[in-house]
Amino acid sequence: NSGSGLCIDNPNDGSVNDTQIRVWACNNANAQKVEWTQNGELIFRPSSGGVKCIDNQNGSSANKNKIIIYDCNGTNAQKWYITDDYKIVNVGTGKCLDNPGNSTTQGTG
Repeated sequence: NSGSGLCIDNPNDGSVNDTQIRVWACNNANAQKVEWTQNGELIFRPSSGGVKCIDNQNGSSANKNKIIIYDCNGTNAQKWYITDDYKIVNVGTGKCLDNPGNSTTQGTG
């Protein structure tokens, strides 16, 4: 995030469904390596194995909804696109992935 200097992070490089992602000091760790699939999914590949998708929990359109890791399931809650001005938008809701309040506090989710 250019405003905070923090990166999206999968806490502890985990693989447990429903783990809320957060922002953390950029450190090039595996927990911060996100891939974009041809289907529009953003994925982590935890060191323990497997693949986890970045998921808009329950497909909710509520502001401040949790963004979690979850088994990839092909739903629009797990599909994202980038706008011309570099916003990451959820296909299912049209809402942007956001760092609440442009926080500079590590661990904000």
